[in-house]
Amino acid sequence: IKHFLGKKIGLIALFLTSTNIVLIYLSQEIRCYMLLMLLAILNSYFLFKFNNKNKINYLISTIAILNTHFYGAFYVFYNFIFGLTILKNKIKIKNFLLMNIIAFATFLPILIYKKTSIISDFNSWIPLPIKESYISTIKVLFTSPFMLIVLSIIIFAIFFKTTKKNRMFISYNYFAILFVLLCAIIISYLVKPIYNFKYFYIVLPNALALITFVFGHLSKKHFGLIAIFLLFFTLNFQFSEQNLYCNHSLFMQFIKHDIDKTKTNYVFATDTIEGYKDFKINNAKMIYVAVNKGINILDSKKYNIDKNSVIYFMNFYLDENYIKIAKKIELHKTPLGVICKMEL
Repeated sequence: IKHFLGKKIGLIALFLTSTNIVLIYLSQEIRCYMLLMLLAILNSYFLFKFNNKNKINYLISTIAILNTHFYGAFYVFYNFIFGLTILKNKIKIKNFLLMNIIAFATFLPILIYKKTSIISDFNSWIPLPIKESYISTIKVLFTSPFMLIVLSIIIFAIFFKTTKKNRMFISYNYFAILFVLLCAIIISYLVKPIYNFKYFYIVLPNALALITFVFGHLSKKHFGLIAIFLLFFTLNFQFSEQNLYCNHSLFMQFIKHDIDKTKTNYVFATDTIEGYKDFKINNAKMIYVAVNKGINILDSKKYNIDKNSVIYFMNFYLDENYIKIAKKIELHKTPLGVICKMEL
């Protein structure tokens, strides 16, 4: 942002990012999203700085983002197209092609390894996108649909009056968001659902760049308006609070501490990875349950659950039928969320 728009707007960008609730929240999660955003910024930066000196930096950032999250492939593909079209007169095309070919070669092992599961179990928990999916994405990037509409109006008003360099800046960031969005939608409907609002953190820096552009180009006369928008943006940023129920080690620690070793027939029901092959307590059964479908889908005949079983499960709705036959139900609040222990 500083490279394109100057030091003053760069300081505004720093303020926006340092007070962004999403970034503060994600910094406490052991997931790849923070790294994904950093790599997206670096990949964009080295794209615009692409030359013989920086080509290795571009290569490293491209390899890193491709192998951090599969949405990185959408981002790299967008940068590839942008480089070959808009920046074709500023970069050496042969070197640019070579760097992208090498980077993609490092991504091939993942594609080969996952080819058998991409259609079947890969992200099988993700449904087709609905209206709420798109609203959640807007909230991730722009805090609310209202903020997106206001920003779009201001950007449109500024676009034709600003410099060619600024127009490139706006276009690059706007179409980066749109391109990743369209890739996710198209693949979701033509191949399998992969649309998840959390994955769009990869283009959050692009959204922040557009917001920064608007704030930076409002005149000093509009200082009050800028302050109101900054306050709204900082305090109203909405995000989805997630339960960290998929942390195997914490789940294991709880069960090992709580389990009654005098009983042998245990069932561990989870809504994450099927199998949990590292669970070996008393030869317990491991059952995969779809998210928030309820304990009622635990078919006792299918899973051979007898009346003397003890079931541990997480974050599910309790079904009336199971409540009626349960001898004892305990709810335990943990860092993972609620773990339920039911004795049949």
